[in-house]
This record gives sequence, structure tokens and C-alpha cells, in this order.
Amino acid sequence: MPAASLLSSEDKAAIKAAQPSTKHKILAAAIARLFAALPGQNDWTYTRKLGGLILVKDASRNKPSFLRIVNLSGSGPQVLWEQELYEGFEFTQKTPYFFTFLGDSYVFGLDFVDEKEAVAFSSKISRRITKIAGRRGEQGTSSSAADSGATASRRNGKMPAGGAAEGPTATQKLLNLDDEKYNKLVKSLAAFNIDEEMLDTPAAASLVKKRILPRTASSSKTQRAAASTASEA
Repeated sequence: MPAASLLSSEDKAAIKAAQPSTKHKILAAAIARLFAALPGQNDWTYTRKLGGLILVKDASRNKPSFLRIVNLSGSGPQVLWEQELYEGFEFTQKTPYFFTFLGDSYVFGLDFVDEKEAVAFSSKISRRITKIAGRRGEQGTSSSAADSGATASRRNGKMPAGGAAEGPTATQKLLNLDDEKYNKLVKSLAAFNIDEEMLDTPAAASLVKKRILPRTASSSKTQRAAASTASEA
């Protein structure tokens, strides 16, 4: 296991014992606690999950990588939480200690105890994400590059060369939005702790469609009703 300054030998033994297979290789380890932001809320909620955060690679062929929080208290379940590093996974630094990413139903935040551990762990994740992306093959890589270029152009308020936007994000494809409506959506998602870099994944598209759009639609109806009542008064 990679060295981690705040993990004792007992902690490291507990982390190794918690792995479901000897083929699960631990690439990075640190002490951290998990937060979650619910769609429609700006405040982070502490999940009460604190322990040994690890980045794990399944050494079996074409198997996924995971983030796990292992229980170091000596009682209760060994694994408190797990998140697969899906294709398009983004690990975004908000502060020297705090990093966020998109899960199936929430935006998660990892709060590291030590800044040096946070830097080292983030570096390992970046390398792992690069390797995962490399498996997509030449065609997938070319498509991803085009999507990234189009997304960057939108962030800069510019259109890609040739006029119309190319390579829409997964969210734009799923919702079948033109560029104007998509840009409006991106601005509205800031209230849900979701930035544009997170939108080019199937998980983000599903979250926006199932959990966020219904809330924004309900909010819009309420605002229109309030405005109508005010005008009548």
C-alpha cells in the first residue's frame, strides 16, 4: 500500500482486510470524510462516513476502479461507502482539502484531513482517469477530444469553428437540447452544485433528467403563479 502519513500500521491492515479480493490493488490512501449535496440545495450534508479513503484498481482484465471509505473504528461494516470511477469521471478541486465529483444521485465531496495527502490522492486519481480514458480506443478518444473542444468553446462563450456546435455533452444529447437551451441549463445548474465539466457523463445526464429538471419545472410554475397573482392584485 502506498505510504500515507496519517495512517497507522493498524489502519493499513484494516484497509487491506476490507478488500473483497486479493486482485484489488490499492493505489492511494488517505484519511477523509464524505459530504453530499442534494439536488436543489446549496448546503453540503455530512454523511457521517469518515475513515480510510482508498483508490482501488481491480487487477482482473478490464475491471473497474473504485473509491472506497474503509471503517477504521474497529466495529461495524468494513466498507462504509464505494464509488466506481466511471467513464468521464471528474475529480474537481474546490479548496486545498475539498474535492467534488458526481455520483448517481448526489454531488459528493471528499474532505481530506491533510493537504499533502489530498494532493497525492488527487494526482493518483488523475492518472487513473487518464488510463481509463485511454481504453476507449482511437475512435473513442477522437470523439472525446471533439466533445471536450466543443464544451470548452461553450464555456468561453464561443462556437467551434464551422458555426454550429459539435460534439454535444451526454446531458445535451439525452435532453435533446439546442445550444441556446443547453447554455441556459448550464447557468441554472450552478444552484445545484453542478458545473459544466460534470455534464459530459451518463451519470450527470441521468441525474439532471430524473432529479433536477422536475424541481426546476416546479419552481418555474410557482414563480409564474406568484407573478400572475401579483399582477392581478
